[in-house]
Amino acid sequence: MVNALKVENLTVKYFYNEKYNTVINNISFSIYPGEILGIIGESGSGKSTICKALCGLLPKSAKIEGEVTTGGFSADLNEVKSREEIYKRIGLVFQDSFISLNPAKKIIKQFEEIYVHIKKFTRSKCKKEAASLLEKLGFKDNEAILTKYPHELSGGMCQRIAIALVIATSPSVLIADEVTSALDIISI
Repeated sequence: MVNALKVENLTVKYFYNEKYNTVINNISFSIYPGEILGIIGESGSGKSTICKALCGLLPKSAKIEGEVTTGGFSADLNEVKSREEIYKRIGLVFQDSFISLNPAKKIIKQFEEIYVHIKKFTRSKCKKEAASLLEKLGFKDNEAILTKYPHELSGGMCQRIAIALVIATSPSVLIADEVTSALDIISI
């Protein structure tokens, strides 16, 4: 069986005090399709750094080493072009949905950025797909939700929308960085 995600010798170093300091050292793991992996550790132990390294979201002061394979593509994390290709295949849901959502755009406009501009759906198909996805995530009045701005919704609702937006990109691998901490209680 082919790995959904294989990480080999992931090392992250930050340039500080005129030298590189290692914060993640030679982490390796594999995940197969349908499998879930949880990385557990105390605050500051590097969980979010691993997520950000795999998605290309670390600052320029970071040096990333290792190899990542997903969706049949293998990337050497030392090579910029190779990293960019792997980042297209991995979706990340942040702990704080307000980082993911644009406060100046209605929810439907945020779905259109994926469905219309990237996947080339019509606007009517976009609205239908977005409403269906929101329904699967427990929204009762999904059509009305699409007309709202993020600040008009609860934090938990925004978190479910952030999850939906990442799912809409159809990533090979979905990474969730403490995604449940901002969710609200719903009954489906």
